[in-house]
Amino acid sequence: MWHEVRSYLATSWDLTRAPARFANDWFEGKRTALNPLAMLATGATVLAAVRQLAMTILGMPRPDSLISAIASALGPYAHYVLIGVLCHLAISIGARDRSARLTDTIAMALYAGAGPAAIAEGVGWLLLCAVMPLGHDDLFRSIMLGLAFTVFCFVLATQLGGLHRPAAWRVAFAFAVAFPITGLVFGTFDPPGSYGLHWVMKLSPFYLGLGM
Repeated sequence: MWHEVRSYLATSWDLTRAPARFANDWFEGKRTALNPLAMLATGATVLAAVRQLAMTILGMPRPDSLISAIASALGPYAHYVLIGVLCHLAISIGARDRSARLTDTIAMALYAGAGPAAIAEGVGWLLLCAVMPLGHDDLFRSIMLGLAFTVFCFVLATQLGGLHRPAAWRVAFAFAVAFPITGLVFGTFDPPGSYGLHWVMKLSPFYLGLGM
């Protein structure tokens, strides 16, 4: 377990320090890193424990069933993977890249979500407990989740630059495509679980906003 935690922290640090270099070296086989699924397992476990502790301290409702608990722990990573898949498809349209595969982009999405984004959210929950006497729980929670999601988007965007070597406008275009489509998926199917900050879009009647 200690070996896994050390590998998790080392990989997360490398991702935070230089996401593009990490993606490039990983793609070219110049570096070893914790397996993306191992990152997912470690990040989800650590974050779920911190989130449960914080919700208890803050008096917030927690998942009341096993299915809800699993969905809340793993659901955000399904969200991250979906964003990664859509970004990959958008970047690949008419691009002459170096043949990065869809699975490579999915791996980067898992690295970004289970590493820097999960750590950012975990630290955010602890800070919420520290500022609890100040009140404004909903406002602070919205800011915290927004910052954690921003960390994910920034790290993934930088990773995509190192992995695919696209023009900057292609990365921006990819996220412009991914956000409304993921919002439509969440607005239409409303999957169970807590997903942090995410876009929600409905067509009838039209609605576009942020969910938590």
